[in-house]
This record gives sequence, C-alpha cells and structure tokens, in this order.
Amino acid sequence: MKEAGEVIFGGATTVPVPDTDDNTSAGDAAALASGDLEPADGDNNERLGVVVEGMQSEDQKTVMLDGVIVASVASGTGAGVRVDIGNTTNSTVGKFEASSSGPGVTLCEEGGTYKGASIPTGYAVVAIA
Repeated sequence: MKEAGEVIFGGATTVPVPDTDDNTSAGDAAALASGDLEPADGDNNERLGVVVEGMQSEDQKTVMLDGVIVASVASGTGAGVRVDIGNTTNSTVGKFEASSSGPGVTLCEEGGTYKGASIPTGYAVVAIA
C-alpha cells in the first residue's frame, strides 16, 4: 500500500516550509498564507505543492512543488483526469478536484491502485507541475 504524501518518483522538487499551526497533513494540497503553510483553497490562495509524508516536524513540513505523489483528492475522482486545488465552495479545501485546466493529472482513480499497489481512500497518485 502507498501512503498519503508518498513521493512516487525521485527527482521531485521539495522545500521546507513553516507550519506553526500544524494545519496540514501528508498528501494535502498546500499553500502559503501569511508565511505559514495552510490547506490550499482555490477561493483564497494559490497552490504551493503537496505535503510530503514522513518529512515533518511540529513547526515545519516538507512540500513537493512538482513531481508525482499520493495526494488528497475529491471523492470519486477518476484516473486520467486534469485536477486543480479545491475550494471552500465545493468543500474540497486541501484536495485536488477535477478541472479542465488544472496543473495536475491523476494517474489512478481515488482509492484505486497504482502499479499493483493500493492507494488509500480519499487519495490518488497525482502528477503535478
């Protein structure tokens, strides 16, 4: 089984980012708000990247800016779907959701399998640029 926030392919660009209020979890689509990491909300901020699994401390987390990762997605998101960050309106803050012009593409369906490994419910393998 793949874990939320697990980087699938090496060579991804990652950066450490302050998360003083600890509002994000591995696999969340995340953004900066007033210098602190927050769940990305398409209504209020831009996506920075996805929080990486296992590379976190109480006040700082590692965020993958581009690459392929197990990321949080809206329920029912299919494979091969273009995705962008969700929003408050759709109750998908911190998740990727279907979007005709999004910067990401799902490589498996939500809660499905990727190269024989199961993906947790609420997550999919997503390639982001």
